[in-house]
Amino acid sequence: MLIYVKREAPIGNATPGKLYIDGEYLCNTLEDLVRADGAKVYGQTAIPAGEYLIWLKHSPNFNRVLPTLMQVPMFSNVLIHRGNRAEQTDGCILIGFQRGLDKDGKYVIWESEKAENYLMRELTEASRRSVLAITVENENPI
Repeated sequence: MLIYVKREAPIGNATPGKLYIDGEYLCNTLEDLVRADGAKVYGQTAIPAGEYLIWLKHSPNFNRVLPTLMQVPMFSNVLIHRGNRAEQTDGCILIGFQRGLDKDGKYVIWESEKAENYLMRELTEASRRSVLAITVENENPI
């Protein structure tokens, strides 16, 4: 199974995008800002674009099993999980079925718990028969 995240142009302090499973659109994404290769501001930088294996692992922070991206340069414990705002991600990929701008013009996603539950069902089933991987691509690769 291949998960594909196509990032879009940043909106304020957030990088919106879309997540696909085996070529089919599933949901919206929200990440921190994409920065130049090698640049990182802790808690405010998206992971580097690239290809990563995914393991389904228990997260002590969230006390549940979540997709974990393996061997991400300069990052550790990168997860795909529910959340609504850029402030809720420290390099992780947040997912939600709906997206828009809040009253302050900040990019937000919602229906994120539904999106996470759906993604986990799909990944749990797929992990029984195949390797899980993700490709993250910037809108305009650097």
